[in-house]
Amino acid sequence: MQITTAQLKAARTLLGWTTQDLADFSDLSVSTINNLENDRHSTHKKTMEKVMLTFEKFGVCFVENSGVLVNSSMKIYEGLSGIQKYFDYNYEVLKATSGEHRIFTIDGLVLKQKLGPMAQAHYEKLSRLESVKVRMFTPSGNFLNFEKYNNFKIKQIPLYQTSLVAHSYFSGNVAIFFLEKMRVIVIQDQALFDVGVKNFDYIWNSFK
Repeated sequence: MQITTAQLKAARTLLGWTTQDLADFSDLSVSTINNLENDRHSTHKKTMEKVMLTFEKFGVCFVENSGVLVNSSMKIYEGLSGIQKYFDYNYEVLKATSGEHRIFTIDGLVLKQKLGPMAQAHYEKLSRLESVKVRMFTPSGNFLNFEKYNNFKIKQIPLYQTSLVAHSYFSGNVAIFFLEKMRVIVIQDQALFDVGVKNFDYIWNSFK
């Protein structure tokens, strides 16, 4: 399927992404994304397929010769109020499912600076759910005193091994955090969740 430059821009706009965001997720350069969106030269088929697959992973569906749709299994939370709604959603899902929450590369210092009491209150609520277990990697120490929570396990990971964005896995959900932009994207996709959990557990077991 061929998509137009208008569809490409529309998909990026729907997700609230910059060209840099799309470049990061699709492992392409910003100049390549700009060339695609402005139709500056003929596009290599594999490059466009890479971009399409990136969008599809985030729930975007392209309608041939028409428009762009976002799958209802994806939610986007923005701003302080949006992140509070995400925390509420995360809590209610874990409370209902008694699942495990795996959190990868939450920078405790950035979390404290950006969200402060809101984050502390959320994790304190999770700590009171005795049936829920939380495992967390952090590259910069424990700035929110997670060790006081009996159901939390923390491991430090070298900064060079962290990703550009934080992400977590809980009860079939994959959450991707852009704290600098105050945005959380949540995708409900069992296959994506299973792969993420497998990768998380492998890394977790590698760090003693």
